[in-house]
Amino acid sequence: MGDGTHALVVSVGGTIPVSGGLTDTQLRATAVPVSGPVTDTELRATAVDTIVESYAVPVGAPIVGQAVIAVTGTAVALGASVTLPAGTVLVTSLTGNNAAHGTVGGSGVNNTKDGTGNGYILEAGKSVVINADDLADVYVNGTAGDKFSYAAG
Repeated sequence: MGDGTHALVVSVGGTIPVSGGLTDTQLRATAVPVSGPVTDTELRATAVDTIVESYAVPVGAPIVGQAVIAVTGTAVALGASVTLPAGTVLVTSLTGNNAAHGTVGGSGVNNTKDGTGNGYILEAGKSVVINADDLADVYVNGTAGDKFSYAAG
């Protein structure tokens, strides 16, 4: 829309048969029996709650890269300090050719996967979406040679 926000336009075609007026409760119900056509005037006269979500679109090239675990059980930052725009989603994936699951978390993330660890367990070939404000605050851990990839923004 030119200002970093987006809008979702929903179109409805055809006619919607309705008999009598609809209450707010009926509109919110999962099944509402209706018959007869509804005019544009009738549709516009009915109050409908609308939720509009907007988000900032990052400017510039996407932030992408890879990280490799050098020593089994030693956390590695995904990258150098890069301030990510507010609301940025970081997608991290463990490449499919890794031998075992890896973990994702903060600077102290460990490689413990028995229910007592402190990281999100990420299976080989899978991805996780997390929010972060700085790329250097996101760490991965796993077995030596495990490769993680990421994209932000």
